[in-house]
Amino acid sequence: MNTNTSSRPRVALFEPRIPQNTGTIGRSCLAFNMSLDIIKPTGFSF
Repeated sequence: MNTNTSSRPRVALFEPRIPQNTGTIGRSCLAFNMSLDIIKPTGFSF
């Protein structure tokens, strides 16, 4: 039984190439209170 009440869903982007899509996913994660992991290298700088 999972007793960790602070866990929340996580999204991982592996080597994202399109900054607009990454931004959209990031905003969606904020709206739904989800964690976002961006795994480098990316196709853009931030």
